[in-house]
Amino acid sequence: MTSMTSTTQLSLPGVCAPRLSFMNSEKSFSVSNSEIRDPEMPFNRAKPMGSRHCPVSFCDLLKIRDRAAKDAGFQVEDMKHVLTHDGKRLFSIFNLGMSFDIGQSAQMVGVLRGSVDQAFRDGMIFGSNVTCCTNLALWSGDHMAGHKNTKNAPVTLYERMLGAFGRVEEQHTRGEKRIELMQAFRLKDESVRNDILVRACQVGAISAWSTIPKVIHEYQTSRHPEFQDRNLWSLFNAYTEVSKKGFGREPFNQSERTGHMQELVDEVINLEEELRKAAIRN
Repeated sequence: MTSMTSTTQLSLPGVCAPRLSFMNSEKSFSVSNSEIRDPEMPFNRAKPMGSRHCPVSFCDLLKIRDRAAKDAGFQVEDMKHVLTHDGKRLFSIFNLGMSFDIGQSAQMVGVLRGSVDQAFRDGMIFGSNVTCCTNLALWSGDHMAGHKNTKNAPVTLYERMLGAFGRVEEQHTRGEKRIELMQAFRLKDESVRNDILVRACQVGAISAWSTIPKVIHEYQTSRHPEFQDRNLWSLFNAYTEVSKKGFGREPFNQSERTGHMQELVDEVINLEEELRKAAIRN
């Protein structure tokens, strides 16, 4: 076991690599994969704290996550396990791989959290951009599943995790359509570009007006060949590039802002209507 108190950020390789940021707020220690999966370890032998409290051991929680992932066609690769509060709370980071072909943009990272002291419900979150604090009170991502430590927790957790994994392919299809429409949305007129950025400020996707010139500069001087075209896809990439610089300082606020920007983009490209038309055609 290794003592651990520093702030940590992890990224997976690739142009559209998923990003995970988490912040330590409690003294913690890391444990190996073999240790966390050993049912004889003290932290895996917690006793109920009340008549309705039925803690799921951390080793069993990992098994439930693994089984749900496998049944949905995914492979889980554990990256790091951290225990806090004298071994009563688990923070487990994992990489999620797909056995079916849904593209590189679906590459994901996730967090599994567990508590045997009734601090919070056991749960899992994963996606292309995951933010989590090691006290596990705050987290955000694309997919989430969880349940309280009650008698039926193992069954309910499995069902909810399986459902979360099952929604990935549907969301990927949605994401691919979004990219297709953004690439087709030409920004020949600067006024259209500027109007979108002003609306981004109004909906909270951009926190300060002074950020707009930075986004425009990134848009006009993009270092990536795939973002040289003058379209909404390139503008959205410029926004995310600028946003990355503030992500480490305020990850939760920035994740929320990115969500607002995506909602705005969906409105601009009329995503829901285009998805409906595509469904009718198919």
